[in-house]
Amino acid sequence: CILCFNVLEHIAEDAKALGNLTYLLRRGGICAFFFLLSLFYSRKWTHWRDIIRRYTKTSLRALVANLPLKVVKMEYFNVIGGIGWWINKYIRKESLNDSAINIQIKIFDKYIVPFSKRLQPLARHLFGQSLACILRKV
Repeated sequence: CILCFNVLEHIAEDAKALGNLTYLLRRGGICAFFFLLSLFYSRKWTHWRDIIRRYTKTSLRALVANLPLKVVKMEYFNVIGGIGWWINKYIRKESLNDSAINIQIKIFDKYIVPFSKRLQPLARHLFGQSLACILRKV
């Protein structure tokens, strides 16, 4: 099993990197990816500056098309977090450690996450803050 959380979008030769990961997998092996969608990042924050590309369901399917990989699951994740992140793009803040952000996180964790867990099965094919993808080597 190979897990890549917000990694592949930082690699210039993503097709080659995915090919190398595929080579390392045994037949039937799983590769799981997690991507933050392009709508939800800001170049203002340092750790986002080295992102080369963003993926969509279409671009991910194209990336794996010539590899011995089968898409097992591809769905959006965290619909409510996505809406909050999008709104926060337009609110001025100095850093991700801003007190207003920390208050939002506490409120989100306490009140919104339980609701979001119930909403996830309904929204996973429509919209989300992130895109999750599970591939199996064939």
